[in-house]
Amino acid sequence: MDDAEFKIKLESKLDKISDDIVEIKVTLGKQEENINYHIKRSDLLEDQVSLLKEDISKSKGAKDLIVFLAKVGSFIVAAVGVILTIVKRFS
Repeated sequence: MDDAEFKIKLESKLDKISDDIVEIKVTLGKQEENINYHIKRSDLLEDQVSLLKEDISKSKGAKDLIVFLAKVGSFIVAAVGVILTIVKRFS
């Protein structure tokens, strides 16, 4: 292979490498757009999750209050039942 053929092959390979680099840059640009889109969606979902967490914590407080009041009410009903039973036995 003489010098001219070698230079032609080398130039051809460099052109191929250059074309590949252009394709890689285009692909990276598209991937960057996709990543930015998904980051934006993730940020929006994180905001929604924080709002849901706040709502859940508020409703948990209300649920705890209702459970506490139900327990107190049950205790009072049971105590009244015991007192009435004792009063009936001694009457």
